[in-house]
Amino acid sequence: MSSTFQLMNSNLDYDVLIVGAGLSGICNLYHLRRLGLRVKVLEAGEGEGGTWHWNRYPGARFDSESLSYTFSFCQEVLDEWSWSEAFAGQPETLRYINFLVDKLDLRRDMQFNTKVESLQFREDSNSWLAKDTQDRQYTARFIVTAVGLLNVPTLPAIPGGIDKFKGLSWHTARWPSEHTLESLRGKRVGVVGVGATGIQTVQALHEVVGSLVVFQREPNWTLPMRNSSISPEEMETLRKQWPDVFKICNDSPASFAHPGNFTTSNDYTEEQLVALWEDTYKKPGFAKVVSVPFDFLMDRAANKKYSDFIAEKIKRRINDPSLAEKMIPKRHGIAGKRVPLETNYYEAFNEPNVRLVDLITRLAIDNNHPPVPSSPHLLGTSSTWLQTTDSTAGWTQAPLDEEPSTAVRRILRAPEGTGSRQSNNPVSRAGHEPGQARFASMPLFSAV
Repeated sequence: MSSTFQLMNSNLDYDVLIVGAGLSGICNLYHLRRLGLRVKVLEAGEGEGGTWHWNRYPGARFDSESLSYTFSFCQEVLDEWSWSEAFAGQPETLRYINFLVDKLDLRRDMQFNTKVESLQFREDSNSWLAKDTQDRQYTARFIVTAVGLLNVPTLPAIPGGIDKFKGLSWHTARWPSEHTLESLRGKRVGVVGVGATGIQTVQALHEVVGSLVVFQREPNWTLPMRNSSISPEEMETLRKQWPDVFKICNDSPASFAHPGNFTTSNDYTEEQLVALWEDTYKKPGFAKVVSVPFDFLMDRAANKKYSDFIAEKIKRRINDPSLAEKMIPKRHGIAGKRVPLETNYYEAFNEPNVRLVDLITRLAIDNNHPPVPSSPHLLGTSSTWLQTTDSTAGWTQAPLDEEPSTAVRRILRAPEGTGSRQSNNPVSRAGHEPGQARFASMPLFSAV
Protein backbone atom coordinates (compact mmCIF):
# COMPACT_ATOMS: atom_id res chain seq x y z
CA MET A 1 0.00 0.00 0.00
CA SER A 2 1.36 3.41 -0.91
CA SER A 3 2.55 5.76 1.82
CA THR A 4 0.37 8.50 0.27
CA PHE A 5 -2.75 6.42 0.82
CA GLN A 6 -1.76 5.52 4.37
CA LEU A 7 -1.03 9.16 5.20
CA MET A 8 -4.39 10.30 3.81
CA ASN A 9 -6.27 7.83 6.00
CA SER A 10 -4.11 7.99 9.12
CA ASN A 11 -6.64 10.10 11.02
CA LEU A 12 -9.52 7.72 10.20
CA ASP A 13 -10.53 4.60 12.11
CA TYR A 14 -10.58 2.46 8.96
CA ASP A 15 -9.84 2.60 5.28
CA VAL A 16 -13.09 0.77 4.51
CA LEU A 17 -16.15 0.15 6.67
CA ILE A 18 -18.47 -2.68 5.62
CA VAL A 19 -22.10 -2.76 6.77
CA GLY A 20 -23.29 -6.37 6.79
CA ALA A 21 -21.63 -9.76 7.34
CA GLY A 22 -23.47 -11.76 4.72
CA LEU A 23 -21.86 -13.30 1.66
CA SER A 24 -21.13 -9.93 0.06
CA GLY A 25 -19.64 -8.48 3.24
CA ILE A 26 -17.49 -11.58 3.70
CA CYS A 27 -16.25 -11.47 0.12
CA ASN A 28 -15.46 -7.75 0.35
CA LEU A 29 -13.62 -8.20 3.64
CA TYR A 30 -11.47 -10.99 2.22
CA HIS A 31 -10.39 -9.06 -0.88
CA LEU A 32 -9.95 -5.69 0.83
CA ARG A 33 -7.88 -7.13 3.64
CA ARG A 34 -5.60 -8.92 1.17
CA LEU A 35 -4.68 -5.49 -0.19
CA GLY A 36 -3.50 -4.39 3.23
CA LEU A 37 -6.45 -2.12 3.94
CA ARG A 38 -7.79 -1.56 7.43
CA VAL A 39 -11.31 -2.96 7.28
CA LYS A 40 -14.10 -3.45 9.79
CA VAL A 41 -17.44 -5.22 9.28
CA LEU A 42 -20.40 -4.01 11.33
CA GLU A 43 -23.22 -6.56 11.59
CA ALA A 44 -26.59 -6.15 13.32
CA GLY A 45 -26.92 -9.87 14.03
CA GLU A 46 -25.17 -12.08 16.55
CA GLY A 47 -23.05 -13.76 13.88
CA GLU A 48 -22.08 -13.84 10.24
CA GLY A 49 -24.28 -15.25 7.50
CA GLY A 50 -26.67 -12.49 6.50
CA THR A 51 -29.71 -14.12 4.92
CA TRP A 52 -28.69 -17.50 6.29
CA HIS A 53 -28.28 -16.13 9.81
CA TRP A 54 -31.70 -14.49 9.92
CA ASN A 55 -33.87 -16.89 7.90
CA ARG A 56 -34.20 -20.09 9.92
CA TYR A 57 -37.75 -21.05 9.03
CA PRO A 58 -38.54 -24.73 8.31
CA GLY A 59 -37.68 -25.67 4.75
CA ALA A 60 -35.30 -22.76 4.09
CA ARG A 61 -32.73 -23.60 1.42
CA PHE A 62 -31.07 -21.91 -1.54
CA ASP A 63 -32.16 -22.46 -5.13
CA SER A 64 -28.68 -22.51 -6.69
CA GLU A 65 -26.79 -25.78 -6.91
CA SER A 66 -24.55 -26.24 -3.88
CA LEU A 67 -21.44 -26.56 -6.03
CA SER A 68 -22.14 -23.16 -7.54
CA TYR A 69 -23.11 -21.58 -4.22
CA THR A 70 -19.46 -21.70 -3.19
CA PHE A 71 -16.79 -19.00 -3.38
CA SER A 72 -14.03 -19.92 -5.81
CA PHE A 73 -11.26 -17.72 -4.41
CA CYS A 74 -9.93 -20.08 -1.72
CA GLN A 75 -8.67 -23.47 -2.90
CA GLU A 76 -8.20 -24.69 0.66
CA VAL A 77 -11.91 -24.28 1.34
CA LEU A 78 -12.78 -26.01 -1.94
CA ASP A 79 -10.52 -28.91 -1.00
CA GLU A 80 -11.98 -29.37 2.47
CA TRP A 81 -15.66 -28.43 2.33
CA SER A 82 -18.24 -31.07 1.34
CA TRP A 83 -21.91 -30.56 0.52
CA SER A 84 -24.48 -33.24 1.41
CA GLU A 85 -27.26 -32.11 -0.94
CA ALA A 86 -27.44 -30.77 -4.49
CA PHE A 87 -29.42 -27.83 -3.04
CA ALA A 88 -28.37 -27.35 0.59
CA GLY A 89 -30.70 -26.26 3.36
CA GLN A 90 -30.20 -23.28 5.67
CA PRO A 91 -28.37 -25.14 8.49
CA GLU A 92 -25.77 -26.57 6.12
CA THR A 93 -25.39 -23.27 4.27
CA LEU A 94 -24.73 -21.43 7.52
CA ARG A 95 -22.19 -24.09 8.50
CA TYR A 96 -20.40 -23.47 5.19
CA ILE A 97 -20.28 -19.73 5.87
CA ASN A 98 -18.97 -20.33 9.40
CA PHE A 99 -16.34 -22.71 8.01
CA LEU A 100 -15.27 -20.15 5.41
CA VAL A 101 -14.98 -17.35 7.97
CA ASP A 102 -12.99 -19.58 10.33
CA LYS A 103 -10.66 -20.85 7.61
CA LEU A 104 -9.88 -17.32 6.37
CA ASP A 105 -9.70 -15.87 9.90
CA LEU A 106 -12.19 -13.14 9.01
CA ARG A 107 -14.11 -12.93 12.28
CA ARG A 108 -11.41 -10.86 13.99
CA ASP A 109 -12.42 -7.94 11.75
CA MET A 110 -16.16 -8.36 12.35
CA GLN A 111 -18.19 -6.61 15.04
CA PHE A 112 -21.59 -8.16 15.79
CA ASN A 113 -24.73 -6.85 17.52
CA THR A 114 -24.00 -3.50 15.88
CA LYS A 115 -26.85 -1.88 13.97
CA VAL A 116 -25.76 1.08 11.84
CA GLU A 117 -28.20 3.94 12.24
CA SER A 118 -26.75 6.62 9.96
CA LEU A 119 -24.04 7.31 7.40
CA GLN A 120 -22.81 10.85 6.78
CA PHE A 121 -20.29 11.98 4.17
CA ARG A 122 -18.04 14.75 5.50
CA GLU A 123 -17.04 17.18 2.77
CA ASP A 124 -14.23 18.75 4.76
CA SER A 125 -12.29 15.49 5.10
CA ASN A 126 -13.71 13.49 2.18
CA SER A 127 -14.57 10.68 4.56
CA TRP A 128 -17.56 8.90 6.07
CA LEU A 129 -18.93 9.02 9.60
CA ALA A 130 -21.04 6.05 10.65
CA LYS A 131 -23.11 5.92 13.83
CA ASP A 132 -24.74 2.87 15.38
CA THR A 133 -27.78 2.58 17.63
CA GLN A 134 -25.54 2.56 20.72
CA ASP A 135 -24.19 6.04 19.83
CA ARG A 136 -20.78 4.69 18.82
CA GLN A 137 -19.05 6.41 15.90
CA TYR A 138 -16.75 5.08 13.16
CA THR A 139 -14.83 6.94 10.45
CA ALA A 140 -13.65 5.54 7.12
CA ARG A 141 -12.61 6.61 3.64
CA PHE A 142 -15.05 4.23 1.95
CA ILE A 143 -18.31 2.53 2.89
CA VAL A 144 -19.50 -0.84 1.61
CA THR A 145 -23.26 -1.22 2.01
CA ALA A 146 -23.34 -5.01 1.93
CA VAL A 147 -26.76 -5.17 3.56
CA GLY A 148 -28.41 -7.60 1.17
CA LEU A 149 -31.47 -7.27 -0.98
CA LEU A 150 -34.34 -8.04 1.34
CA ASN A 151 -33.40 -6.97 4.80
CA VAL A 152 -36.50 -5.39 6.35
CA PRO A 153 -39.30 -7.86 7.22
CA THR A 154 -42.66 -6.57 5.96
CA LEU A 155 -45.89 -7.62 7.64
CA PRO A 156 -48.96 -8.18 5.45
CA ALA A 157 -51.40 -5.28 5.10
CA ILE A 158 -54.49 -7.22 6.13
CA PRO A 159 -57.66 -5.17 6.77
CA GLY A 160 -57.99 -4.47 10.47
CA GLY A 161 -54.27 -4.99 11.05
CA ILE A 162 -52.24 -8.14 11.56
CA ASP A 163 -51.73 -7.11 15.17
CA LYS A 164 -55.42 -7.85 15.81
CA PHE A 165 -54.80 -11.58 15.30
CA LYS A 166 -55.20 -13.27 18.69
CA GLY A 167 -53.02 -16.32 18.09
CA LEU A 168 -49.25 -16.64 17.87
CA SER A 169 -47.77 -14.97 14.79
CA TRP A 170 -44.34 -14.12 13.45
CA HIS A 171 -42.47 -13.24 10.27
CA THR A 172 -40.41 -16.07 8.81
CA ALA A 173 -37.29 -13.88 8.81
CA ARG A 174 -37.60 -13.83 12.61
CA TRP A 175 -38.80 -17.40 13.16
CA PRO A 176 -38.62 -18.20 16.92
CA SER A 177 -36.15 -20.98 17.64
CA GLU A 178 -38.55 -22.69 20.05
CA HIS A 179 -41.12 -23.26 17.29
CA THR A 180 -39.60 -26.29 15.60
CA LEU A 181 -41.50 -28.51 13.21
CA GLU A 182 -42.07 -30.95 16.04
CA SER A 183 -43.58 -28.22 18.21
CA LEU A 184 -46.13 -27.53 15.45
CA ARG A 185 -47.11 -31.17 15.00
CA GLY A 186 -50.89 -31.51 14.92
CA LYS A 187 -51.44 -27.74 15.25
CA ARG A 188 -53.60 -25.47 13.11
CA VAL A 189 -51.31 -23.15 11.14
CA GLY A 190 -51.81 -20.38 8.60
CA VAL A 191 -49.20 -19.23 6.10
CA VAL A 192 -49.68 -15.76 4.62
CA GLY A 193 -48.00 -15.39 1.22
CA VAL A 194 -46.76 -17.69 -1.54
CA GLY A 195 -43.42 -16.21 -2.52
CA ALA A 196 -40.26 -18.32 -2.36
CA THR A 197 -40.36 -18.37 1.45
CA GLY A 198 -44.03 -19.24 1.60
CA ILE A 199 -43.58 -22.08 -0.87
CA GLN A 200 -40.70 -23.57 1.10
CA THR A 201 -42.58 -23.24 4.38
CA VAL A 202 -45.72 -24.91 3.03
CA GLN A 203 -43.60 -27.82 1.80
CA ALA A 204 -42.12 -28.29 5.26
CA LEU A 205 -45.28 -27.75 7.32
CA HIS A 206 -48.01 -29.67 5.52
CA GLU A 207 -46.71 -33.10 6.51
CA VAL A 208 -46.65 -32.38 10.26
CA VAL A 209 -49.37 -29.85 11.12
CA GLY A 210 -52.97 -30.82 11.76
CA SER A 211 -54.34 -28.29 9.30
CA LEU A 212 -52.68 -25.71 7.07
CA VAL A 213 -54.42 -22.69 5.57
CA VAL A 214 -52.39 -20.94 2.86
CA PHE A 215 -53.43 -17.33 2.26
CA GLN A 216 -52.54 -16.27 -1.29
CA ARG A 217 -52.67 -12.68 -2.49
CA GLU A 218 -51.77 -13.74 -6.01
CA PRO A 219 -50.23 -16.95 -7.36
CA ASN A 220 -46.56 -17.37 -8.19
CA TRP A 221 -44.80 -19.32 -10.90
CA THR A 222 -42.56 -22.02 -9.47
CA LEU A 223 -40.53 -24.83 -11.00
CA PRO A 224 -39.32 -28.24 -9.77
CA MET A 225 -36.03 -28.06 -7.87
CA ARG A 226 -35.17 -31.76 -8.28
CA ASN A 227 -32.94 -31.93 -5.22
CA SER A 228 -30.84 -35.00 -4.41
CA SER A 229 -28.39 -36.12 -1.75
CA ILE A 230 -24.61 -36.17 -2.30
CA SER A 231 -22.67 -39.04 -0.76
CA PRO A 232 -19.07 -38.53 0.44
CA GLU A 233 -17.87 -40.60 -2.53
CA GLU A 234 -19.90 -38.51 -4.97
CA MET A 235 -18.57 -35.32 -3.39
CA GLU A 236 -14.98 -36.38 -4.05
CA THR A 237 -15.86 -36.86 -7.71
CA LEU A 238 -17.76 -33.56 -7.86
CA ARG A 239 -14.87 -31.73 -6.19
CA LYS A 240 -12.81 -32.29 -9.33
CA GLN A 241 -15.54 -30.58 -11.37
CA TRP A 242 -15.41 -27.25 -9.52
CA PRO A 243 -13.31 -25.51 -12.22
CA ASP A 244 -15.84 -26.55 -14.87
CA VAL A 245 -18.76 -25.47 -12.68
CA PHE A 246 -17.27 -22.02 -12.13
CA LYS A 247 -16.58 -21.62 -15.85
CA ILE A 248 -20.20 -22.47 -16.69
CA CYS A 249 -21.39 -20.01 -14.04
CA ASN A 250 -19.17 -17.24 -15.38
CA ASP A 251 -20.43 -17.82 -18.93
CA SER A 252 -24.08 -18.33 -18.00
CA PRO A 253 -26.77 -15.67 -17.64
CA ALA A 254 -27.27 -14.85 -13.96
CA SER A 255 -24.25 -17.01 -12.99
CA PHE A 256 -26.14 -20.28 -12.54
CA ALA A 257 -24.56 -23.69 -13.13
CA HIS A 258 -26.39 -24.18 -16.42
CA PRO A 259 -25.25 -23.14 -19.89
CA GLY A 260 -27.19 -20.27 -21.41
CA ASN A 261 -29.28 -20.75 -24.52
CA PHE A 262 -28.92 -17.74 -26.81
CA THR A 263 -31.20 -19.01 -29.55
CA THR A 264 -34.77 -17.82 -30.07
CA SER A 265 -38.01 -19.75 -30.28
CA ASN A 266 -38.15 -19.03 -34.00
CA ASP A 267 -35.01 -21.12 -34.50
CA TYR A 268 -37.04 -24.27 -33.79
CA THR A 269 -40.04 -26.04 -35.18
CA GLU A 270 -42.96 -26.38 -32.77
CA GLU A 271 -42.04 -30.02 -32.14
CA GLN A 272 -38.37 -29.20 -31.55
CA LEU A 273 -39.25 -26.39 -29.15
CA VAL A 274 -41.57 -28.55 -27.04
CA ALA A 275 -38.97 -31.34 -27.00
CA LEU A 276 -36.35 -28.86 -25.72
CA TRP A 277 -38.71 -27.59 -23.03
CA GLU A 278 -39.50 -31.16 -21.97
CA ASP A 279 -35.80 -31.98 -21.72
CA THR A 280 -34.91 -28.93 -19.62
CA TYR A 281 -37.99 -29.43 -17.42
CA LYS A 282 -36.48 -32.72 -16.25
CA LYS A 283 -33.23 -31.05 -15.21
CA PRO A 284 -32.50 -29.62 -11.74
CA GLY A 285 -32.43 -25.97 -10.79
CA PHE A 286 -32.66 -23.03 -13.15
CA ALA A 287 -31.89 -24.96 -16.33
CA LYS A 288 -35.59 -24.40 -16.98
CA VAL A 289 -34.91 -20.64 -17.12
CA VAL A 290 -31.41 -20.12 -18.54
CA SER A 291 -31.12 -23.15 -20.85
CA VAL A 292 -34.24 -22.52 -22.93
CA PRO A 293 -34.41 -20.05 -25.86
CA PHE A 294 -33.82 -16.69 -24.22
CA ASP A 295 -36.45 -14.69 -26.13
CA PHE A 296 -39.15 -15.79 -23.66
CA LEU A 297 -37.64 -13.17 -21.34
CA MET A 298 -38.29 -10.34 -23.81
CA ASP A 299 -40.92 -11.39 -26.33
CA ARG A 300 -44.54 -11.55 -25.12
CA ALA A 301 -45.56 -14.21 -27.61
CA ALA A 302 -42.59 -16.42 -26.74
CA ASN A 303 -43.25 -15.94 -23.03
CA LYS A 304 -46.94 -16.81 -23.48
CA LYS A 305 -46.02 -20.11 -25.16
CA TYR A 306 -43.57 -21.10 -22.45
CA SER A 307 -45.92 -19.96 -19.67
CA ASP A 308 -48.70 -22.11 -21.16
CA PHE A 309 -46.32 -25.08 -21.25
CA ILE A 310 -45.47 -24.68 -17.55
CA ALA A 311 -49.13 -24.05 -16.68
CA GLU A 312 -50.05 -27.43 -18.16
CA LYS A 313 -47.41 -29.07 -15.98
CA ILE A 314 -48.96 -27.43 -12.91
CA LYS A 315 -52.49 -28.51 -13.82
CA ARG A 316 -51.41 -32.15 -14.02
CA ARG A 317 -50.12 -32.04 -10.46
CA ILE A 318 -53.24 -30.63 -8.78
CA ASN A 319 -56.28 -32.86 -8.54
CA ASP A 320 -58.88 -30.07 -8.40
CA PRO A 321 -59.00 -28.18 -11.76
CA SER A 322 -60.57 -25.08 -10.20
CA LEU A 323 -57.85 -24.98 -7.54
CA ALA A 324 -55.19 -25.40 -10.20
CA GLU A 325 -56.51 -22.33 -12.01
CA LYS A 326 -56.21 -20.29 -8.82
CA MET A 327 -52.55 -21.32 -8.50
CA ILE A 328 -51.51 -20.32 -12.03
CA PRO A 329 -50.47 -16.64 -12.39
CA LYS A 330 -52.58 -14.58 -14.78
CA ARG A 331 -51.03 -11.13 -14.25
CA HIS A 332 -47.45 -11.98 -15.26
CA GLY A 333 -45.70 -14.56 -17.39
CA ILE A 334 -43.05 -16.94 -16.18
CA ALA A 335 -39.81 -15.24 -15.08
CA GLY A 336 -41.59 -11.88 -14.85
CA LYS A 337 -40.44 -12.27 -11.25
CA ARG A 338 -37.68 -14.53 -10.00
CA VAL A 339 -39.07 -18.06 -10.14
CA PRO A 340 -38.87 -20.02 -6.87
CA LEU A 341 -37.98 -23.70 -6.99
CA GLU A 342 -40.15 -26.28 -5.24
CA THR A 343 -40.37 -29.92 -4.19
CA ASN A 344 -43.92 -31.34 -4.15
CA TYR A 345 -45.41 -27.91 -3.44
CA TYR A 346 -48.43 -28.43 -5.67
CA GLU A 347 -49.00 -31.95 -4.38
CA ALA A 348 -49.38 -30.52 -0.86
CA PHE A 349 -52.71 -29.00 -1.93
CA ASN A 350 -54.04 -32.45 -2.77
CA GLU A 351 -53.85 -33.34 0.92
CA PRO A 352 -57.04 -33.06 3.01
CA ASN A 353 -55.37 -30.93 5.69
CA VAL A 354 -54.25 -28.16 3.29
CA ARG A 355 -56.54 -25.38 2.11
CA LEU A 356 -55.93 -22.37 -0.17
CA VAL A 357 -57.59 -19.02 0.55
CA ASP A 358 -57.12 -16.34 -2.10
CA LEU A 359 -59.11 -13.51 -0.51
CA ILE A 360 -58.29 -12.28 2.99
CA THR A 361 -60.87 -10.12 4.76
CA ARG A 362 -59.37 -10.58 8.21
CA LEU A 363 -57.59 -13.19 10.32
CA ALA A 364 -59.57 -14.56 13.22
CA ILE A 365 -60.10 -17.54 15.47
CA ASP A 366 -63.82 -18.23 15.38
CA ASN A 367 -66.36 -20.46 13.70
CA ASN A 368 -66.73 -18.33 10.57
CA HIS A 369 -63.09 -18.08 9.50
CA PRO A 370 -60.27 -20.59 9.05
CA PRO A 371 -58.92 -21.45 12.52
CA VAL A 372 -55.25 -20.50 12.53
CA PRO A 373 -53.83 -20.04 16.05
CA SER A 374 -50.29 -20.06 14.63
CA SER A 375 -49.57 -17.88 11.61
CA PRO A 376 -46.14 -17.23 10.07
CA HIS A 377 -46.13 -14.06 7.95
CA LEU A 378 -44.68 -14.53 4.50
CA LEU A 379 -45.56 -11.45 2.49
CA GLY A 380 -41.93 -10.57 2.06
CA THR A 381 -39.33 -7.98 2.87
CA SER A 382 -38.49 -4.46 1.79
CA SER A 383 -35.49 -3.75 -0.43
CA THR A 384 -33.55 -0.94 1.20
CA TRP A 385 -30.33 0.76 0.34
CA LEU A 386 -28.74 1.29 3.73
CA GLN A 387 -29.53 -1.47 6.20
CA THR A 388 -32.14 -2.89 8.52
CA THR A 389 -33.34 0.34 10.10
CA ASP A 390 -36.74 1.47 11.27
CA SER A 391 -36.46 4.59 9.15
CA THR A 392 -35.15 4.36 5.59
CA ALA A 393 -36.34 7.75 4.37
CA GLY A 394 -33.84 9.26 2.01
CA TRP A 395 -32.11 5.94 1.44
CA THR A 396 -34.55 3.63 -0.28
CA GLN A 397 -34.49 5.59 -3.55
CA ALA A 398 -30.86 6.65 -3.32
CA PRO A 399 -29.46 4.52 -6.16
CA LEU A 400 -31.84 6.24 -8.61
CA ASP A 401 -31.30 9.88 -7.71
CA GLU A 402 -27.98 9.99 -5.91
CA GLU A 403 -25.49 12.65 -6.92
CA PRO A 404 -22.64 11.10 -9.00
CA SER A 405 -19.99 12.55 -6.70
CA THR A 406 -21.55 10.85 -3.69
CA ALA A 407 -21.84 7.58 -5.59
CA VAL A 408 -18.10 7.61 -6.25
CA ARG A 409 -17.31 8.42 -2.64
CA ARG A 410 -19.43 5.48 -1.59
CA ILE A 411 -18.30 3.42 -4.60
CA LEU A 412 -18.89 0.05 -3.06
CA ARG A 413 -22.56 -0.84 -3.26
CA ALA A 414 -22.96 -4.60 -3.07
CA PRO A 415 -26.52 -5.23 -4.28
CA GLU A 416 -27.60 -2.36 -6.53
CA GLY A 417 -27.30 -2.70 -10.27
CA THR A 418 -25.87 -6.22 -10.25
CA GLY A 419 -28.97 -8.23 -11.09
CA SER A 420 -28.72 -9.91 -7.69
CA ARG A 421 -32.44 -10.61 -7.44
CA GLN A 422 -32.20 -12.83 -10.49
CA SER A 423 -28.72 -14.26 -10.06
CA ASN A 424 -26.58 -16.76 -8.15
CA ASN A 425 -25.08 -14.41 -5.57
CA PRO A 426 -21.77 -16.05 -4.56
CA VAL A 427 -20.54 -16.16 -8.17
CA SER A 428 -21.83 -12.64 -8.83
CA ARG A 429 -20.16 -11.35 -5.68
CA ALA A 430 -16.87 -13.08 -6.47
CA GLY A 431 -16.84 -11.28 -9.81
CA HIS A 432 -17.57 -7.79 -8.48
CA GLU A 433 -15.76 -7.48 -5.18
CA PRO A 434 -12.12 -7.94 -6.30
CA GLY A 435 -12.45 -5.01 -8.71
CA GLN A 436 -14.14 -2.89 -6.06
CA ALA A 437 -11.34 -3.70 -3.64
CA ARG A 438 -8.67 -2.61 -6.12
CA PHE A 439 -10.56 0.63 -6.77
CA ALA A 440 -10.72 1.38 -3.04
CA SER A 441 -6.96 0.99 -2.74
CA MET A 442 -6.13 3.54 -5.46
CA PRO A 443 -4.79 6.80 -3.94
CA LEU A 444 -6.09 8.77 -6.94
CA PHE A 445 -9.69 8.08 -5.95
CA SER A 446 -9.45 7.67 -2.21
CA ALA A 447 -9.93 11.39 -1.56
CA VAL A 448 -12.58 12.18 -4.17
